[in-house]
Amino acid sequence: MSFSRSAFFFILLAGGVPLFCAAQDTTLSLDEAIQLALENNQNVKVSAYTPQIGRAGVLAAYGSFDPALTYTRSEGETEEPGSFVAPQTRPLTRSDNSSLTLDGLTPWGLSYSIGASEQNQRGTFNGFTDSYNTFAGISITQPLLRGFGFGANLAGLRVARANRGISEWQHRQTVIDTVTNVIYVFNNLQQAHDNLRIARLSRDLAAQLLGENQKRRKVGSISDADVTQAEARVANREEAIISAERAVRDTENQLRQLIGRDDFTTTAGNLNITELPPAATLSVDAAAGYRTALDIRPD
Repeated sequence: MSFSRSAFFFILLAGGVPLFCAAQDTTLSLDEAIQLALENNQNVKVSAYTPQIGRAGVLAAYGSFDPALTYTRSEGETEEPGSFVAPQTRPLTRSDNSSLTLDGLTPWGLSYSIGASEQNQRGTFNGFTDSYNTFAGISITQPLLRGFGFGANLAGLRVARANRGISEWQHRQTVIDTVTNVIYVFNNLQQAHDNLRIARLSRDLAAQLLGENQKRRKVGSISDADVTQAEARVANREEAIISAERAVRDTENQLRQLIGRDDFTTTAGNLNITELPPAATLSVDAAAGYRTALDIRPD
């Protein structure tokens, strides 16, 4: 059994199978947009790693003062070339070396090494008889000029702490900028919707005037030039609507980018917003605001 293309589409429609998925419109309030931006904005996500990197740098700086336990073992064999007379053999030396040490550095510059070592050297010179040489003790080195004191040895730790603080403030700056941009774009989107509504209202008024002029031309009260001017005004209002719709779409995409959305296609649903309440009267204390800025502004 075979079906034609038209019959196939008829079956799909009759069976209630949607041929295209309609884009869903989204309505957001300002608080919801800010929350989505803090959760999904890519700049905020990347910036959130910088404080963790700063804390890891501080741990690494502390780690320079951690003691290190080291065990080494090596084996070697040396044969000295040269002339010899049979039945003599070339001089051969074998050595086994092993050591176990605990090394570390103190914050004031003293370095220490506690450990033991063993060397077993044998060869043709002693008939390959084991000959052990051992050592155990403590080695301490304290610089008296360069590298002495807390200032020189804790410089890396102080720099790591400063970098940690900088990274935390930079992350805070990113969050503040993101929230500010969301508020700014949200207001711009509301203004763009208002401009679109005004442009459509202006187009409707111009179309109404065009209809009246066409009626008046039929009775001979106005000329064709007046009707042409009215038609030009309607076309001009249509162009303003297209520009306003483009501004709405561009501002919606800006808001989508800030809240971490990735649907920027022309078939994406509209991103509607709830209307903002009238702004409250703001009283500014310049001196208090200056002091607050010095205390909490990241930059």
